[in-house]
Amino acid sequence: MAATSRVGTVLLSSVLIAGLAAGEAFAAATPDVGRPVPPGARRLVVKPAQATQDAPSRSAVTPQLVFDGLGPLAWNATVNRNKSTGVGLPSWAALRVLGPTSESLFVFPARSPAYLVASWPRQDLASHTVRIFPGYRWIVVETPAESAAVMTAALMKDPGARAQRRSVFYGPDGEVEWETKDLLSPAPLGRDFVLARRAASKDSVPRLSVLQVPGGKQIATWPGAMGWGASSPLGNFLAVNSIGVFDSTLGMRQDELRLIDLEGTIVWARPLTADSREFAVSNFGDVAIARDGELLVLDRSGIEKMRTPLPRNSVGRTAMTPDGRFVLVATSSPLARRKGTSPWIALYDVRRNAPIWSRKTLNLDAAKGAEVTELSVADDASRALLRLSTGAVVLLGGDGRRLMAWNLERVSRGEYEPGAVPRRTWLSADGTLVAVMMPVAPSLGEARGWLYRVAR
Repeated sequence: MAATSRVGTVLLSSVLIAGLAAGEAFAAATPDVGRPVPPGARRLVVKPAQATQDAPSRSAVTPQLVFDGLGPLAWNATVNRNKSTGVGLPSWAALRVLGPTSESLFVFPARSPAYLVASWPRQDLASHTVRIFPGYRWIVVETPAESAAVMTAALMKDPGARAQRRSVFYGPDGEVEWETKDLLSPAPLGRDFVLARRAASKDSVPRLSVLQVPGGKQIATWPGAMGWGASSPLGNFLAVNSIGVFDSTLGMRQDELRLIDLEGTIVWARPLTADSREFAVSNFGDVAIARDGELLVLDRSGIEKMRTPLPRNSVGRTAMTPDGRFVLVATSSPLARRKGTSPWIALYDVRRNAPIWSRKTLNLDAAKGAEVTELSVADDASRALLRLSTGAVVLLGGDGRRLMAWNLERVSRGEYEPGAVPRRTWLSADGTLVAVMMPVAPSLGEARGWLYRVAR
């Protein structure tokens, strides 16, 4: 991996100028927000399916195409120029380019050209790990600390020697904010906290630590092998679902769920199976998580607010409204591909401790044998957005009926990696805007984003 300086942008200009100029020209030609872009302006990857309704007697929902296949620079320019597009519409901050011969990492600072952060040849892909944190707060590149020749020599002298890893934390502007050789697999938590595994010596137990970035100040630590985090929308509460250390005496490991406050202090911890599937935290410290065949909702004191069995699988994904009142959950059968079943999806009202609606099928061919990889819910639970492993993107109404379905082209080797690839779908707080972006693309020129307005 070769980290570049700002001079690298100049060196790249001869290669990128044609594509970037075209992107800027297309942005300049984009009509005002609220008017659809003429079809055919760009090759579309996301295509709206016919608005097939679950209830044919109801009027069809027609989406309005607002951004039609915009590249990163054109997307940012249009968002900045049209502030009325929608509150909270995400800017395009970073892009992983997984090309046939190399991998590159670009960032797009506000009102600046594309900036190459790092790149490496295809034969070195396995030794490099990229993690892009939610909201693009931090971008981490993890590489071998020593060259292969140096490490081979060290192993010859000491067969038990451990390979050191070098983690470089970049800000959204591409500048190096922090660098360390003391961490393994740093995972995002929220705000300026990162969950990292310390390398264990021969006689010690591996530990997970909550660290403050930059600087690496340790806030909390416990024995563990790996973990996954979730943050509230405001970032004032964080939660970690971690894999425990195997106890050879008991013949088992104890996974745990922890709630962490704004200062990084552990508020409570309780045993719960760990899994990489997403779970949710509200702005009031509620945690909604689907594990062990159940949906569990806990408040910020660790007291159960709701517990209900799930009909499929042992784990699932959840999304929750900022106030913690509504929880969206999605699970699938372990043998879904063989059975051809659709994911099971439900929306719960936590105050009533009851489901508002549930679906065992989406009436969509692309849903057969699929798993939900991303899910979002509007603040008032009037809309829900799902992305499936088959590439389909589905918008559901407040009663669970399917309003719209899109077909999203998947990207080889970059479709879904927990903590490594940001979300591709976004739903506005009021449920009327749907955005689909490509945080991973085969080339810089092929990165595209679409925005649809779906009125109530």
